[in-house]
Amino acid sequence: MACLSKRGGAASPLAGPWERGERATRGYLIAPFPRFLISQRKKMGGVNAARENNVQVQKQIRVLENRLEKAYVKYNEAVAHNKRLREQIDSLR
Repeated sequence: MACLSKRGGAASPLAGPWERGERATRGYLIAPFPRFLISQRKKMGGVNAARENNVQVQKQIRVLENRLEKAYVKYNEAVAHNKRLREQIDSLR
């Protein structure tokens, strides 16, 4: 059973099996599609993989920013302490 094209009434050579109405082929094309999606989702890590990945990345960013802030504070404290020691040394000269 061939599908007729809109122009000339002949079957389109580019028409896919779903357009030709071939029921056996249609079942073949539709059945693997959900399995393909399921396998792709498993490879990705599940349905919420993108969201979970984004949450994990945001958490890692917060952790690293916090570490950077703590290191910056510690550095500034060391600089301030060195400044006080330098002033003491200069006053003893």
